[in-house]
Amino acid sequence: MTPHSTTASRRHHYAAAAAGVATRHRHTSRARRDARLAWGSLLVSGLLLAGCSPSTSTPPAPPTTVGPTTAPVAPTPIPTWTFPPTADPINDAYLQFWAAFMDAQTRGEPDYPPLIRYTDGQALDWAQAVIRGYATRGWVRTIEKGYDIHPQVTRRSSDAAQIIDQQDWTLWPLKERHTGQAVPNIVTQQCITADLAPHDSTWQVTTLVFTHGRC
Repeated sequence: MTPHSTTASRRHHYAAAAAGVATRHRHTSRARRDARLAWGSLLVSGLLLAGCSPSTSTPPAPPTTVGPTTAPVAPTPIPTWTFPPTADPINDAYLQFWAAFMDAQTRGEPDYPPLIRYTDGQALDWAQAVIRGYATRGWVRTIEKGYDIHPQVTRRSSDAAQIIDQQDWTLWPLKERHTGQAVPNIVTQQCITADLAPHDSTWQVTTLVFTHGRC
């Protein structure tokens, strides 16, 4: 073999080796690029599945105009039922109980503070159960013209009292809160017997018994 042919052979060998290195480098670079693309795709998919979206380098511009605003709607005033004092603390406590019950069922608040103040025991359990039931069914009682309460103290002492009251439910009808449609109510007249007990500086209604018909 001549020196020229030996030199050519070495050049060919070095060229082939260099080509192989370049080829491996291209394969390695392509593999790394493909891996980066796959990882980026997986990351974006994960963000989307998590309910997020990948952040952008430029945040969206703020709006240049402001739309019309809607004025807040004032809540419908809720009437507060009151009864004139009678100069009898037992009678007054009974009247205040019913005034608080009227307001509480109109508001749908079984823990209405005035109700808690004038009621305890079985009477409070009854009142709160009725208020919750009305709220669940969307009912409310409304006062009609001529409605009144007619309490009569039948027993009193320093630590206990009893009242009877003739109630006309036709003047305090049960209605659908949103439509105003009357709810059928077969009970029209009831005699209420209420027991009261002193508490702090006032009296509280503690038990209520309802009897069909007149007292």
